[in-house]
Amino acid sequence: MDDELIVRKGLKALINWEDYDMDVAFEATNGEDAFNIVNNHNIDVLITDIRMPLMDGIELTRKVKESFQQIKVVLLTCYNDFEFVQEALQLGASGYLLKTDLEDGNLEKQLLKISNEIKNERINLESYKKLEINAKKSALLIQENQVSSILNGTPPEEILIDNELKWLNKPFLLIKIKVSQLDCQINSLKEYFNTTFKDELSLTFQLESQALYTIISIPKKTSQMLVLQWQELVINQISPKLKEVSKELSIYYSRCDNIDSLYSKNELLTGNSNRHWFYYGYGAILNIDQLSLNPHPQNSPINIRQLNELTILRNWEKVKKACDENFETYKSICLDPETVKLNVITMVETIMISLQSNSNLFSSSWGKNSIDYKEKVNRILFFKDLKEWFYQGIEDLEQNRVLFMGGMNQVVIQAVSFIETNYFKEITLDDLSAEVGLSQSYLSTIFKKVTGKSFIEYLNDLRIEKAKQLLNTSNLKVFEVANKVGFNDPKYFSKQFKRITGISPNAYKVN
Repeated sequence: MDDELIVRKGLKALINWEDYDMDVAFEATNGEDAFNIVNNHNIDVLITDIRMPLMDGIELTRKVKESFQQIKVVLLTCYNDFEFVQEALQLGASGYLLKTDLEDGNLEKQLLKISNEIKNERINLESYKKLEINAKKSALLIQENQVSSILNGTPPEEILIDNELKWLNKPFLLIKIKVSQLDCQINSLKEYFNTTFKDELSLTFQLESQALYTIISIPKKTSQMLVLQWQELVINQISPKLKEVSKELSIYYSRCDNIDSLYSKNELLTGNSNRHWFYYGYGAILNIDQLSLNPHPQNSPINIRQLNELTILRNWEKVKKACDENFETYKSICLDPETVKLNVITMVETIMISLQSNSNLFSSSWGKNSIDYKEKVNRILFFKDLKEWFYQGIEDLEQNRVLFMGGMNQVVIQAVSFIETNYFKEITLDDLSAEVGLSQSYLSTIFKKVTGKSFIEYLNDLRIEKAKQLLNTSNLKVFEVANKVGFNDPKYFSKQFKRITGISPNAYKVN
């Protein structure tokens, strides 16, 4: 910066600035303009005359070094300015040059020195930033490990509570986020939480394979009444970001008073969230403090003897009913997932052991032995999937039983024979399923597949055919015929007769 145009032009033309990785970005004719340029642009080196209007080089140096310590200042001076030069050097100027020495290579030497200084400072700054980042990462890692230990039941170290974890001596929000495909997103989520809540202080870490934990300090001066509002604001703020990561997620959270209550609060959070997630899957955003779940649900014992007897009798309908009652009880009391899985394994083993007594039936869904059952059950995440897997196994057993009995046609022949022998009695689908050893649902499926009719349709059609024979060959009254073929209600009999034949029983008898 110089008020003499010829000096400025000479400086620009005299030096090959690229040799020093520099470029002349701006010029100014006075100190005030020069300082405005420095204020508004990224400047590395300032070359200024000592004597300038509005603000001289000394004052410019002072103001620049006060606000921008990293900028290198070089002074252009005359012989009689040495007093000012000393003052400028004390203020932090990098050097000075006599205007008469500009053509002797002194400026080039000064620029080379400054260029090297800037490069070294940038290298050092980059190294410092890396060290600072690594230090922060190390501090965060120490905190994460310590908090993870606390959550696993290990008492916290006093030195960490006094230093790194001091902020946890005040109320904070404990959040557990269940996310599918968490591993590939863990680092970006950590960065998001650390950046978003740097003012409140936060800590984010992974404690379970599909769960991310976040602790966020409740801001100071947040009254008891406003804490709930603040919690809702935080949850509403993080939800959209989390949904970008995965559509399959659940958020569970709870307020914690201090680090001493962290373990017990996490026990409640983990237990309730795992149970809720097991039964209801992804999609929940719940305050655990407001979630009413029985903290210690009692296990529902399995009637092993009953299940064994029903299986031996091949009464699959009652087998399913007994197991249904178990499943309904588990969900109604929100029994913990591990106990549910153990009970399901027990039900499977009971059924399979009972089958081995008089057949070699097995389920391809379940597997051939207890190791298969346990491995498959332990891989299932949700209650509804566990039920589907269990009932698919029973359906496999029924399919194998059908093959064992000679195929679908043979089973239906047996069922039809039973119907034709007992059509005049009050027989039900339950009676028929017990006769052939299949569940009602499975028997209904194969019966209609073979005959083209449902059990009720087939039974009514058969009864009407028998009724037509009686109406043709006997003097029985209509209500007596109805009773003979299994209809206890004459009106219902007449309705079914007309539906099938197109005329009433009386008209049929007369004709």
